[in-house]
Amino acid sequence: MNVIGVVTEYNPFHLGHVRQLEWIRNKWGADTAVIAVMSASFTQRGEPACLDMWTRCAGALAGPGESDGVDLVLALPTIFSCAAADDFAFGAVSSLTATGVTEALVCGAESADSPTFSQAAKLLYQEPLAFKTSLQQKLAEGQSYAAAQAQALEACLGPQASGLLAASNNILALAYEKARLRLSDQGVNPPPLFRHERFGEAYLPHAASLRQICRESRQDRAQLLLQLSACLPPRSLASLLEQSARLLLPQDLGPFLYINAAAKSPAQLQEYFPENDGLAQRLSDALQHSAGTAPSDLWETLCQTVMTRHLPRTRVQRAFIRLLLDIRPADLQQARAKGPAYLRVLGFNKKGRWLLKQMRQKSSLPIINQRSDFEAYPAAAYPDLKRQAKLDLLAYDLQALAAGAPAGNDFDKVVLIR
Repeated sequence: MNVIGVVTEYNPFHLGHVRQLEWIRNKWGADTAVIAVMSASFTQRGEPACLDMWTRCAGALAGPGESDGVDLVLALPTIFSCAAADDFAFGAVSSLTATGVTEALVCGAESADSPTFSQAAKLLYQEPLAFKTSLQQKLAEGQSYAAAQAQALEACLGPQASGLLAASNNILALAYEKARLRLSDQGVNPPPLFRHERFGEAYLPHAASLRQICRESRQDRAQLLLQLSACLPPRSLASLLEQSARLLLPQDLGPFLYINAAAKSPAQLQEYFPENDGLAQRLSDALQHSAGTAPSDLWETLCQTVMTRHLPRTRVQRAFIRLLLDIRPADLQQARAKGPAYLRVLGFNKKGRWLLKQMRQKSSLPIINQRSDFEAYPAAAYPDLKRQAKLDLLAYDLQALAAGAPAGNDFDKVVLIR
């Protein structure tokens, strides 16, 4: 049996994800087992997941049929799930490598067949002098970092590298490959990465479009059914409709963000954002001008006020989430240095049970199923595990409260078995 790993958010689980699982099993065999490392409560764009992790896990395990879903779902620790692309990818690839059973990684990319992909990843990882010089020149000309990086890459590799950094899935695919290079330099042997063209563009909306539909119609189940029935597999759609009253959107976090940020002085905000890029001061100023804003508009108002060409929306949103969850720069530095501290199991099926049995013999990280598993590791000996676990539980509670659900019951949920 082949074992393939994917990095996911399933926000929500849609037919493009189904096509990916079909592609994997067509390539490696119908009995291939798939492990998904899934963002739990918050996503890489700095937004709350639209549904809680248990609901999304259940949809992924089910798939559209009886035996074509994911076989094992692991939760990506929050400190990585709402981080920039390189940190997100490092956490995910490290997790899949640490299972000890993953034989290959798979991801979608807009330029999956690009002949310069591997060269580009190596260049971005090593940052040789020619690349750095070009990058600094473009930044000095006033370009945003993303634009300067893309132009520096093209200057080093030629026009065939044009556009590699212009699409979100390309950026993540390159980040996965960079994470593999980093792990190799650390003496770890990560699984190879296979890329495929993204599925569904011809007949499916982008996932962001699906979330926009949720924003506009979450109080109207009939509209959700009408607009999403052609995009989601039946069980995923049923879960979304059942939880429609608790569909969580970024705007629901606005009041939490306002209270949290308003309680801090500009100097205290600066402690969270020491990059000296003006974000802390811009947020402080934005709070001053948001008086009288409706609670449902606070998140968008603060985002729009803080954003600049050099502070794009996703970066601002991730900064907001770090503030809400009390993720300090030291937490990020520690996570970047050491990677995930555990593998948390959310759900599995029969093949997944077999995978877990293998992982208990081969995994290089602790495997967590329930609260007592966390508690078995003393804080003095496992400070990283304790800190990452605390952030995960806090993220779950924040998402639950914002969605109008009870907090404090993450571990009252049992691991899903299908």
